[in-house]
Amino acid sequence: MPRDKAIKTPEELEQLFERYKEWVKKNPYQVHDFVGKDAVEVWKQRERPLTWTGFEGWLAKEGIVTQLTHYEQNDRGAYEEYLPVIRAIKAQCRADVIDGALSGVYNQNIAARLEGLVDKKEHEHKGIPEPTFEVVIKKPDDA
Repeated sequence: MPRDKAIKTPEELEQLFERYKEWVKKNPYQVHDFVGKDAVEVWKQRERPLTWTGFEGWLAKEGIVTQLTHYEQNDRGAYEEYLPVIRAIKAQCRADVIDGALSGVYNQNIAARLEGLVDKKEHEHKGIPEPTFEVVIKKPDDA
């Protein structure tokens, strides 16, 4: 039995993402901090990154849909037309996180982990070589 779509068209999904982007950029995190030798109490603003998870959370908070799993996984082939929009949204989220990390807005290590970026290094162990032993068994003379 087909399910009713909370987001009726791919264009509506795209418009909702644009609204999410506006909300994210207009609502930075408020970070409580103490600065200087006198520990003056301040509130600093930190930009929020665009994320797929954040978008899903925003949609739930807005009462639109609680998750996008059916759309993303193309449940029963009913969401085929949404897939290009979903790929574009995810690409925008990924670009925002990577660009923000590269420019120092977001933590580089966390952004790299979230985006599956790794710096693989080959490590060669150059320790002391294992000693080699020669075992010699001598038999007593039978004479």
